[in-house]
Amino acid sequence: MNIIRSDHMEDKLNHPFYFSTSREISGLSIQDLEYFPKIDAASIPHRVLPTVGVGRRDTQYPLANTTLGEIAVRHQMDVVSRSVFKLLGSISHYAFEMICIDVLEKVYSGNGIQTPRTNDGGIDGVIFCKSPYQQTYLIQAKQYTNPVGVSEIDEFIVDAEIWNEEHSDEAELIFVALNGYTQNARDRADDHGVCLFSGEQLAEFALNFEIGIKPVSFPLLDRDYWRDLSNVN
Repeated sequence: MNIIRSDHMEDKLNHPFYFSTSREISGLSIQDLEYFPKIDAASIPHRVLPTVGVGRRDTQYPLANTTLGEIAVRHQMDVVSRSVFKLLGSISHYAFEMICIDVLEKVYSGNGIQTPRTNDGGIDGVIFCKSPYQQTYLIQAKQYTNPVGVSEIDEFIVDAEIWNEEHSDEAELIFVALNGYTQNARDRADDHGVCLFSGEQLAEFALNFEIGIKPVSFPLLDRDYWRDLSNVN
């Protein structure tokens, strides 16, 4: 997935670890993921506002307080996941379809293709799997700001039936909605065997499979090691 770079900070735009979007996202701004002497330690690794409480970044680099440092690392996973969710709502709809295919082909261990922007027959993507058995998945992705309703589920079911007839296949159906579903939509999907994913789940999948994610590492004190040494006389 290509991230649109901003027009500011011209002298740093070529740096591979800098990224931004064309639209401002609350709580998210450009952050260099490499360590430099002048880096703001409170922003490691992302300049995202943390939730109130013990998850805040430590005030030193590397994290010197082991207990709080470990909590910060766990909290960072949640921070990144929430940031990915915000990004999912800021990109174009076609880009949203793209990352849905990128993520789901990893989840289902298959090969995904994205359908054309127009005349796609109501199908946004197809994932072909060969292991552990041959299976096809049809993908519908909606970047709606409101929960998806029954009508969208019904349309997808009809479009999928047409696709199955044209391709002599019995594909499974997967619907991805950025902001979830109404209860009636969930009931309809359950009745017809449609698998539903929300934007939060997609963000978690992206984090777990490192899609749109650049892992970084930094040192923490080994609490057990130093505890053992403290008992040596």
